Amino acid sequence: MLQHLRQIAAEIDLSPLPNGPGGTTSDDAIPVIMSVVFAALGAISVLMIVIGGFQYVISQGDPQRVAKAKDTIMYAVIGLVISLLSYAIVAFVVTEITK
Repeated sequence: MLQHLRQIAAEIDLSPLPNGPGGTTSDDAIPVIMSVVFAALGAISVLMIVIGGFQYVISQGDPQRVAKAKDTIMYAVIGLVISLLSYAIVAFVVTEITK
């Protein structure tokens, strides 16, 4: 399958676009966009973990509020893991196609 993707990539004109207003080529834009998007996802996940921790602290032992806080933390951690895995997958694919 990887060979098939390389063959398709070889047939497509991958020449870089002329420098745009930011002074970057299309080859430079993909890693920059990836970094910004995944940094935002990571920051949102960390913020949600902090919010869940705060909810847990102020829950005063109420079982429903404790469960809600634990769910918030769990879903934020799951989101962070998915974000990290998706970054790794996208980085791998971009690296393999541009070889």
